[in-house]
Amino acid sequence: APYRCDRNPDPRRFPAQNSLPTPLAGDRFGIVSFAELLDFVDAYARSPHKTAAQRLAAERVSFNFETKRVPAHPEYIGDDFDGENPGTFETRVVDVLRERGVLARSVLQCFNFRSLWAAQKLEPALALTALTERGVPDLAGLAQRGVRCWSPGEADLSAEAVATAHIHGLTVVAWTVNEVERMRALVDLGVGGLISDRPDLLMAVARERWPAR
Repeated sequence: APYRCDRNPDPRRFPAQNSLPTPLAGDRFGIVSFAELLDFVDAYARSPHKTAAQRLAAERVSFNFETKRVPAHPEYIGDDFDGENPGTFETRVVDVLRERGVLARSVLQCFNFRSLWAAQKLEPALALTALTERGVPDLAGLAQRGVRCWSPGEADLSAEAVATAHIHGLTVVAWTVNEVERMRALVDLGVGGLISDRPDLLMAVARERWPAR
């Protein structure tokens, strides 16, 4: 039987989340494929149920994809990845981005940097984000390898770390920030973006702190 992704993982944190059908998405709650996700965005950009501004935003939306390569557990994906050369996973991701014409507005991120380097071999122009947790990596080295963005756990951020990233030309995008005051503090620290479970709260902070965007 197919999986259904229709449960609220934490009603106390997400009281407004529900699984009611919508005019555009309907009541499909299965796990979608990569191509189906891009189909949905295309449909959104043409949907009569959306405003002109919403349709335009969908046409311009950027994509942030993560390859879930775990360094210590290659069997979790189980393809032919050897830690250096592109595996089937990286190859297919890049193929879809090219086929659908969204390469220029896509970013690939991973905690396992070897997956980034493998994808880079396939498509040198692909924007890369280095995901990290528990500490500050070699930011200069990441920049030299062509990484454009550093995405740390928000607890690892300091004014010094953000400044160092900027010196090396890296944008900083912190994860996962759900409290308004912490969002404001990190924006004031100089981050270029935030990953959050609460985009409604984040959008309000963005309009407040990044009015020109």
